[in-house]
Amino acid sequence: MVNDGSLGETAHQSDKGRAEKNLMDKRVSGVSPITRRILAINMLALAVLVVGLLYVGQYRQSLIDNEISSLTTQAELFAAALGEAAVGDRESANQYLVLNSARQIVRRFATTTGTHAQLISPDGNIITDSSLLSGPGGAVRVETLAPPEDGKELSKDVRDRFDHMLRNLLRDGDLDTGPR
Repeated sequence: MVNDGSLGETAHQSDKGRAEKNLMDKRVSGVSPITRRILAINMLALAVLVVGLLYVGQYRQSLIDNEISSLTTQAELFAAALGEAAVGDRESANQYLVLNSARQIVRRFATTTGTHAQLISPDGNIITDSSLLSGPGGAVRVETLAPPEDGKELSKDVRDRFDHMLRNLLRDGDLDTGPR
């Protein structure tokens, strides 16, 4: 019997046809498996990002709420201290604020807590400001200065000026430099 290969070719063609049909079915279904995996990983990363942003938003809001709570507590302490130490004539209905005591209390509390505080009258005028020192010459604004630079810079400048002065004196011939 002679095999001319026609049966083998038919089997090969049917395998090829099935492979093409499977490929077409995969393409018709829309997406290859590798594309589905890539999309799944990207969707997971996007979900993690969204959850992280929501968490950061809640964390930020809790920080703001804590700061407001802290400032409210500080304001209540300021008010209590002023009420106890800087109010005159407590027995009658004519209570008044002792300005010098109020200024000192506000300045001390602001320095201790590291905040800027103002005491404002009911009509809207500023009675005292923690960053202003009042005196006979008027108000002086208190500002925190940068720390001084290293002392090496100053000593180098002094040495350079001294050397420059000596060179000028020696150049003019005013000093006797020894026997000639």
